[in-house]
Amino acid sequence: MKSYLGERSREQWAARVLAFYKRAAPGTINDGDEHHAHYTCWKYKGKTEVLYRRLEKKYDIPVKQVHEWDEEVVVDGKPTEEEEENLDEEVKPDTGDGEEL
Repeated sequence: MKSYLGERSREQWAARVLAFYKRAAPGTINDGDEHHAHYTCWKYKGKTEVLYRRLEKKYDIPVKQVHEWDEEVVVDGKPTEEEEENLDEEVKPDTGDGEEL
């Protein structure tokens, strides 16, 4: 039982690190590298809060849970709030002669 819980915890930590790198450093070698994420979590075994603080300090982005990242939009590596689109706004059709109806 202990082994199963330890493996599950390491998987969750690695997923959290991968989600962080996907937002903080997209397109880098760390983005999507599961082996590196597992190695980093093994290296910081028992000290995950130290790892998260160091990542936050380096990239200036908070380390969140995996499900929390899905709610944000990322622009140029920085998370932004998603803008709401007004679907009730009436759009005037273009007549092609430079005038709107």
